[in-house]
Amino acid sequence: MMRWILLSLVVVALAAIGTVASFYLSPVTTEVISNLRTTPDPSRTGPPGKAVVVEGSTTYDFGTLPQKTEGSHEWTIKNEGEGELVIQMGKTTCSCTYAEPKEGEQVRLKKGETKKIKVTFNTKEWDKFHQQAPILVMNDPDTQEITLTIDGVVRPAIVTYPADKVFALATIANDATVTRDAAIFSIDRPETKVLSTSVSNPDAVSVEVREMTPSECEQFNIKQGRRLVVSLKPNAKLGQFSEEVSVKLDHPNQDSVKFTLVGTRVGPISVFPDRIRLFDVRAREGATQTLTMLVRGKDDTKFTVDHAPKELEVAVASMGKFGDGKVQKYQLTIKIPPNSRPGSINDDIILKTDHPGAAELKIPVSVVVGQAG
Repeated sequence: MMRWILLSLVVVALAAIGTVASFYLSPVTTEVISNLRTTPDPSRTGPPGKAVVVEGSTTYDFGTLPQKTEGSHEWTIKNEGEGELVIQMGKTTCSCTYAEPKEGEQVRLKKGETKKIKVTFNTKEWDKFHQQAPILVMNDPDTQEITLTIDGVVRPAIVTYPADKVFALATIANDATVTRDAAIFSIDRPETKVLSTSVSNPDAVSVEVREMTPSECEQFNIKQGRRLVVSLKPNAKLGQFSEEVSVKLDHPNQDSVKFTLVGTRVGPISVFPDRIRLFDVRAREGATQTLTMLVRGKDDTKFTVDHAPKELEVAVASMGKFGDGKVQKYQLTIKIPPNSRPGSINDDIILKTDHPGAAELKIPVSVVVGQAG
């Protein structure tokens, strides 16, 4: 019995060895491996071809390209060999780069024939780029691959300063004029012009456009540019503000830019604290918060609630003189009624006044009402 068991094990082992050997040595496996080669040699006879880049250099520098455009360059491949030349486009180094003919497409060139190879780069990102498109050469004994390379730098079609196009003015007096400068220019099209400007609130903002001086251009290392002088005018509306300046341009790839001015106007009426924040209100119980308003320059100022979140009850009451008697004190009370609906309230309370220096007062509201339980 032991002899038969040993014999069976020997047979199994021999079968396993035969299977492994057939996998590595059989013609079928050899063919599979050959097909996985990057540049398989076609089975052919006769003299080989010879691949030559007519322009000589396989690298092209685009210099500066505007963002959100495409840049293309063509090379010419010529067969200077005695026999037929077979080439095939390989995979480019980035999805932003593509070639014509397409990846995997083969081209056969007879003696003396040429083929244009076009490589295109899509300028999605703003940065330097270095991309490649390989050409696999099948039957040139001296050249197995030609790598076409494109270099350059992508810049936005329109460059602005400040780059984020936001002027954060913090706290400003409502009876003063505040100005800020902005720069607009184009690297690829220096002659870009400002066609027109518009503002979100002409009573609050004005804008002036002029050519940048040579010294100003030198600061940005440019030939030409436009400078915007944005002015925030005196305004009787107190509280947080956000104004917008829109600029129309004649650049074919970007025809407009927008600048934003944000901040808080302060004046003869002050609010303490300057906003309403309640983040843990129980719906069943509701909540109340009071704010103090100090008014200078007028006694018995009248306040009218022009706007308030519908979930809030708002009331203003006079509290008499304050300090040296030149300041009037008022109390603003906001109430979230019991059994209010759970949720978030993000809005403003806007009070109209009869004060000559403060026609309106805006108070931000941030409230979170929790579940009733």
